[in-house]
Amino acid sequence: MNVIFTQLLAGLQVGAIYALIALGLTLIFGTLGVVNFAHGALYIIGSYIAVLLLTGLGLNFWLVLILTALLLFGIGIVLERGLMRFFYNRPHTDQILVTFGLAIVVQEALRWNFGANPLQYPIPAWASRPTFFYGAGATPPEGAFAIPMPFLTGFVPY
Repeated sequence: MNVIFTQLLAGLQVGAIYALIALGLTLIFGTLGVVNFAHGALYIIGSYIAVLLLTGLGLNFWLVLILTALLLFGIGIVLERGLMRFFYNRPHTDQILVTFGLAIVVQEALRWNFGANPLQYPIPAWASRPTFFYGAGATPPEGAFAIPMPFLTGFVPY
């Protein structure tokens, strides 16, 4: 029975992450009217930045989280000012093509630079032990944090 609940919690984690990505896409399309298929590429850039800061510089996990968010904010501004603002009043098909092309460029640049194998990062001590829900299934702390986030960010403001 524990295996079923653990798998259920793992599915809720993945679903919560998908919901957060969908909320981001909806926010961008709703406020700017831009179809952004490069949204996932920014997540990938953020994960590679975090891995490089954690393993390369050996910084604290929480500091890396803040620095990664700030660096991605800067990258987002550069992309918006340098590329996306020229496509605001263009048809959605043009926006799809340019953002999809940007996603491919980012993916291939990262593959060329880092290779196709996944990178490992050091897991903080607090995240290495499972959190138990209802005494049945186990999930890591980041999963326990991720599951309620779509509800808090998507439904609470409304």
